[in-house]
Formats: sequence, structure tokens, C-alpha cells
Amino acid sequence: MMFWAQRTPREKWLLVTLAGTLLLYGMVIGLWQPLLQKRDAAFADIGRYTSAHAEISAIAASGLPVGTAVSDQPIPTILADSAALFQLTIRRLQPTADAAEVSLDDAAFADVLPWLEMLERDHGLHITALTLTRRPEPGQVATTLSITR
Repeated sequence: MMFWAQRTPREKWLLVTLAGTLLLYGMVIGLWQPLLQKRDAAFADIGRYTSAHAEISAIAASGLPVGTAVSDQPIPTILADSAALFQLTIRRLQPTADAAEVSLDDAAFADVLPWLEMLERDHGLHITALTLTRRPEPGQVATTLSITR
């Protein structure tokens, strides 16, 4: 307390102003900037979801049959190659005769939907069961599906 008592009123005023300025700067850097970054990330996610929705709506509105193409490659090969193309990671792949059970690592919802659409459109695969589980991170889902020819 001796330090404060030895200061003149002008020095005290300057020290209080400095402390207030440092506190305000800390709040801006520690609170405001992270909030702005999260807001920008949320707007980017909304844009991706909007474009994915528009693509799916356009496909549905076109009236063209989905899944008309047929690929002669084995289902596990199709799944592995196409998942890599969409930067999705397959956690578990259990093939059967003309079907497969697939589990993906957590991925962006906006990346999973176009992948599923491409499997039906380009390779003639049919999704018989699909489970999308929301993850704690915004926009992330855990995906499990059954797929057949």
C-alpha cells in the first residue's frame, strides 16, 4: 500500500487509466475476438448448408431418376474411393454379398449429404438404412449406413 500512498494524484489517475485500458484490451482480445471468429464460422457453415440444400432441392425438382448409373466395381472399393474424394474417413466397413455396413468418423453434415447423393446417382447404390447422429461440434455428425446395389 506504500506504493500507492507515495503517488501523486496525477500518477494515481494515470495508473487507474492504464489499468482500465489494459482491462478493456484484455476483454476485446479474450472475449470479443473469439466471439467474432465463432460467428464467422457459423455463417460459413450456414452458407455450406444452404448450398447443399439447394443442390438437393435441384436434384429433387429435376424429376430425373436418381441411381440410374450402375457400377461394376465392388461396393467396398466404391465406398473407399468416393469417401476419400469427399475427404470422409471410414471408421468401419463390413461388406456382405451385395451390400455393406459403413460407419464414418465425425464429419461435416454438408460433406456427407453430397457423398450419399453421388453414391446413388453415379454408382447405382441404394441406401437402405441411414443414421445421422449430431455431435457436440456444430455441423458435425456421426454417420452409419447400410448400402446395397
